Amino acid sequence: MISCFTALSWLHDSGPELTNVIEEHKEEIAGHLGNQEIGELRNLAEASTELAPEHGKATYGFVNERRLPKEAYDEKKAGRALSLAERSYSAAEKFLRQWFH
Repeated sequence: MISCFTALSWLHDSGPELTNVIEEHKEEIAGHLGNQEIGELRNLAEASTELAPEHGKATYGFVNERRLPKEAYDEKKAGRALSLAERSYSAAEKFLRQWFH
């Protein structure tokens, strides 16, 4: 979604970048997709910021402690991450489908 408006910075936390794009292009996005989509995209940005610190743990585990990534998450944390990922995917897919329609 970010690349529809600007070059990506390729950060693990794209939340602030996405928030900036939403605010800078809010009228254009709302005009094309509706005001409800703005809220969904803001949720996407918040999810990115919430999950960004987990990238290293989920990928590499706890290297200094020699613990695997699966040891970082219990069912509740994994369920939260999965829920955010599913909602984020849905919001991004909806944006792309409607934006290029």
